[in-house]
Amino acid sequence: MEGDSQKRLSDNYEPPGKGEIFSKEFSIDESSYDYANDTSIAPRTKKNIFVRAFDSFREPEDVKDYSHLSKQDKALIFLSRTTPKLSRRHLMVIAASSCVGTGLFIGSGSSLKLGGPAALLIGFGLMSISLVCIMSTIGEISVRYPTLSPFYELPSRFLDPSLGFAIGWIYAFCWMVTIPLELIAGATLTQFWRHDNNSAAKVNPVAWVALLWAFDAAINLAGSRVYGELEFVVGAIKITAVFGWILFSLINVCGGPPTNHYLGGYNFTHPKAFTHSFKGVIQVLVSCAFAFGGTEVSGIAAAETANPIKAIPSAVKQVFWRVLVFFIISVLFVGLMVPSDTEGLGNSDSGAGSPFVLALSLTGVKALPSIFNAVIICSVIGVSNAAIYASSRTLTAMAVKGAAPPFLCYIDRQGRPLYSLLVVIAFSLLCFVCASTEYNTVFNWLYAFAALAFLFAWSAVCVVYVRIRHAFKVRDRSLDELVYRSPVGIPGAIIGGGIPFAVLCLQFWIYLFPIGGKPDASYFFQGDLSIPVFIGLFIGHKIVYWKSSRWVRTSEIDIDSGVREIDLDRLREMQEEERRNASKNPFKRLGRILC
Repeated sequence: MEGDSQKRLSDNYEPPGKGEIFSKEFSIDESSYDYANDTSIAPRTKKNIFVRAFDSFREPEDVKDYSHLSKQDKALIFLSRTTPKLSRRHLMVIAASSCVGTGLFIGSGSSLKLGGPAALLIGFGLMSISLVCIMSTIGEISVRYPTLSPFYELPSRFLDPSLGFAIGWIYAFCWMVTIPLELIAGATLTQFWRHDNNSAAKVNPVAWVALLWAFDAAINLAGSRVYGELEFVVGAIKITAVFGWILFSLINVCGGPPTNHYLGGYNFTHPKAFTHSFKGVIQVLVSCAFAFGGTEVSGIAAAETANPIKAIPSAVKQVFWRVLVFFIISVLFVGLMVPSDTEGLGNSDSGAGSPFVLALSLTGVKALPSIFNAVIICSVIGVSNAAIYASSRTLTAMAVKGAAPPFLCYIDRQGRPLYSLLVVIAFSLLCFVCASTEYNTVFNWLYAFAALAFLFAWSAVCVVYVRIRHAFKVRDRSLDELVYRSPVGIPGAIIGGGIPFAVLCLQFWIYLFPIGGKPDASYFFQGDLSIPVFIGLFIGHKIVYWKSSRWVRTSEIDIDSGVREIDLDRLREMQEEERRNASKNPFKRLGRILC
């Protein structure tokens, strides 16, 4: 701060030019300046916590030095100087549990009901394979090209600006609608205790929504560090609860207490493994998209870690274990524990519709269903916070590039995208629609939009990966330049992007000819709402920017600008030293493989 004051006071100081914001060195002639007799320098006084908190929302103190720059250029400067607030510990937990919420704990119930236990396992299995490949590609790209919003900036740069514009807005809006979805779900989960004469169930759901909304707003306005700590705590609760639930289910399926009744694979054949054949599997895949949505948040959060070169690859490895434990093993035991024709399964009006809670209730244990219902409410808080975090960063990144209103470029002294946060928080007031008797209709429209929006983003980033690799090949560049290389490569990117694209096409058929019903216009547009929105955004941007928006040819792809500055030789030495140390200790070697 003292150095900055000297720069402002020096007569010889000149603000950097627009093209020199990251490179110009400031030279200050201090020989003729008398600091001892300068009364313009105010003595430092210690401000109380409330004043400091209020001041933190202001623009950086040296904002006047950049008054000649645009809002976008100033935002780039302030973002580049922001001290990373998230640690590797935060990123690992965010990657491990950030998206584990209503999509898994409640949405899997409706998937089990519509598809059956076999369809549930197949659907989650296919999406798991896709997700592992997607996260590997995101990891490689994010390490080389640091960006605040990979799902907007990468397609715009390597594919087509109009495509990036459409995907960026679809992705941001997807997260924005997820917030009221999660908050409404959290409020309705309290109705699980209505049969126990619990006072929590007697409170109006609107009051619970207001409480959760205020809590989420406060956490995100407090900054990235507070967000990271909350995700760490909530993530630890979810991880512990899911492990405990899996162990409890394993004991019961094998005939242990409290039922002492061997289940085995009985529920996979009674009533049947597939309740609606192939259509049921496709319906499960669409639901899985929403359940898996949020895994890519670790790619966004990586921009705010102190050491992304280590944190991102570690987070990618965490995804594999998260997918295996949280999703594959969990839904396997859901199918083994809960019959697909169980009354109330998939009912979104209360926590009783969760197959996880139902599985515990069917064993006759009194306390465990309530405990797990409370865990689901905690997970709702975590996912809604992640939604605010992801959507606000995406909006700011788009504003910096001119694809969103300029006022969203505002970055405060703590590095928060303040105006973007306020816009997202204001939009989340949609959660108060739960006061209406028709809120379920709104809930279903929002849910369908959010589920498909993730598929657009995932497919696009895999296409970006293939194009970057192809550009390397055309220029005869070595892949040794890549600090982190995806273990799945181009074949994995094709699989990772191909599965979501196939689901997008097949769900069109599902909503045109719904399961167990006749074609219905309202149902069709509810399910496919994101497709016309995407097409409208793409065509609209093409019309407005028809001169500059065109498909980027391979020969025009710039693979060198915007690369993260890394001393490759030093990095290789550090990696080799870590490998040598790990080889001496079997536990370190195992940890390196897993994490």
